[in-house]
Amino acid sequence: MIASYSIKDVSFSYSNQPVLTINTLDIPASSVIALVGPNGSGKTTLLHLLAFLIIPQKGLLSFLGAKVSASDLINLRRRVGLLPQNPYLFKCSVLENVAIGLKLRGFSRHEARKMAIEGLKKVRMEGYESRWPNSLSGGEAQRVALARTLALNPEVFLFDEPANHLDLESVKRTEQLILNLNRNEKKTVVFTSHNLAFAQNLTDFVINIFQGQVVPTAPYNLFRGQIQHGGKVFDAGAVQFDISKTTERGTCLMVDPSKISFSTQEEFVNLPNVFHGRIVSISLLRDVVKIEALAGERFEIHAPISSDITSFGIGKEIWLHIGPNAMTLI
Repeated sequence: MIASYSIKDVSFSYSNQPVLTINTLDIPASSVIALVGPNGSGKTTLLHLLAFLIIPQKGLLSFLGAKVSASDLINLRRRVGLLPQNPYLFKCSVLENVAIGLKLRGFSRHEARKMAIEGLKKVRMEGYESRWPNSLSGGEAQRVALARTLALNPEVFLFDEPANHLDLESVKRTEQLILNLNRNEKKTVVFTSHNLAFAQNLTDFVINIFQGQVVPTAPYNLFRGQIQHGGKVFDAGAVQFDISKTTERGTCLMVDPSKISFSTQEEFVNLPNVFHGRIVSISLLRDVVKIEALAGERFEIHAPISSDITSFGIGKEIWLHIGPNAMTLI
């Protein structure tokens, strides 16, 4: 399958401060992709790269198999639709706001009006055509901006925190709209989110971003610290990890919650990275059980749903074993 985007050895900096460093990343065409990570991780910068608002300072960016260069940017921007996290509405009616991009692209006034009305219908904003932005709530303004993006009918949709400012009903409507764009219209949709549950409801796969890098797991168990003892121990303060190999790089360590071994009996004798603590929370997270344990630091564990889990309870002792394949050092 052809990729909508291919990224290889790309880096981008602001004022000599690196914000993106991506070795390789492919985004398949006709897929729904979520960029997930904490605030300041580089999600929005990557989205702006995909929207051709910026180009890599180093490396290769390809769009539908063709290398992107500075001379292509204006034409490429017309092929994607970007919904910013805090979109700007012009000082004109809702209908004119939605139609303005269509007019700039050469559609007649009649065509632009018709397509703008269709965009408003998709976000259930019929009857708002003559309203002005200053009369809208934050969620309504977000939906108008979404309608403006939808009306352009681009090849790729890029949404920055599309659930921002929306109530629960509007979030569900946005989820369904994204699915319809992909399933019914075969569009590529890429969106950012700090909400992993929202992202997982919609996506073919999640791309986890941390400190401008693509990492193998979402930063649930994120520990900041420093490498000590000749590069063999990562000291996070309250806990120390045997990192199994000598290294001189890394100020953050992430532990994949699905790869933590655990038991309510004392086990893992003579193994490194065994932590003893107590369960402080148990809940259901989609199709797994989420266990939170306090063992020097707070750990989040994702376990398959099984009858054994019913024997676990808040306050019960727990032993955790974190093997090398569960740890990522950045």
